[in-house]
Amino acid sequence: PKDPSSICSNNVLKLYEDKGGSIWIGTLKGGLSLYAKNGKFENFKPIANDPLSLPSSSVSSILGAPDSKLWLGFQDEIGSINLFDIASRRIIKSFNNPYTSCLPCLLTKDNKNPNVLWFASFGQGSLFKLNTISGKFTQYKHVPGDISSVSNENTFSILQDGNILWIGTGGDGLTKFNKKT
Repeated sequence: PKDPSSICSNNVLKLYEDKGGSIWIGTLKGGLSLYAKNGKFENFKPIANDPLSLPSSSVSSILGAPDSKLWLGFQDEIGSINLFDIASRRIIKSFNNPYTSCLPCLLTKDNKNPNVLWFASFGQGSLFKLNTISGKFTQYKHVPGDISSVSNENTFSILQDGNILWIGTGGDGLTKFNKKT
């Protein structure tokens, strides 16, 4: 981590391979690292007073987006989700969750609507939907006694199956969540 030609932190939160075969590495308190096919690292960190740099040094989610871009989720005070342009190496769009300062640890594209992202957090609201056109967030919380709600606020995995989201939780097993209801 102290070597600028190496990964920016030993605490790796997320790995993502882009279409070109490069590996993007989200770290805890180190920023974002790119391991290119040439075997070299490039590191990205927040820059003070630069709104187009990373907003936080803890990158918890990485997801490919169209046109050589990445969706990045950050473990920070606002639980932001940002669109990172690979070519310019800059944040080009930011969304701050109004419901909670969550840790967006899982991020997935909706398989029916390319303008929707689903994400989850550990212990802070469970499941969220983001419309990337309108910027609208929807929160789906655990409601004790309501079997149609997410069964636990600690979400560890998400899998889409048509209109169903299968949600793996910490302590209450598996939730079958219908995206249409």
